[in-house]
Amino acid sequence: MDCHPIDPSTGIRADQTIQLLTHKSKKTYPAPLRRVEFFNEKTQLDQVFLSNRLDLSALTIAAIYKQRWQIELFFKWLKQNLMVKHFFGNSLNAVKSQIWIAVCVYLIALIAHKELGMGISLRNFLHLVEVNLFEKITLKQMVTNTIHNEDVEVLQLQDELF
Repeated sequence: MDCHPIDPSTGIRADQTIQLLTHKSKKTYPAPLRRVEFFNEKTQLDQVFLSNRLDLSALTIAAIYKQRWQIELFFKWLKQNLMVKHFFGNSLNAVKSQIWIAVCVYLIALIAHKELGMGISLRNFLHLVEVNLFEKITLKQMVTNTIHNEDVEVLQLQDELF
């Protein structure tokens, strides 16, 4: 294990070049790895990152992982709010197209929900649209019918489960 000089004022606590030791891990990945320990001021957590990029500074590696975490959070939001559970294609164009379509639909639904101002959550509104997709009524009439039928209470109880 080789230790590299660090500047503690940057949040880097350790910068090491390591080698995996167990037989199985050595066989799977025989090359050296970079181990960077970083203290995150915002979350007050010590974070340890492993990378095969030996040519980058420790601070750059920590920044890359921070940006990668933002991407992970975006995809989590995408799955939870836009109901994108899987992608229909694997190409960059297919993934981008599906994400943009989902974001546009979400924004249109958000605008419609705000314009109606009917006192149901956006999640319930999206569920109503999904269930009544082929009904030939206006969105306002759909929400009004639901409120008068008291299906909103059932929807709110379902919402509480999540």
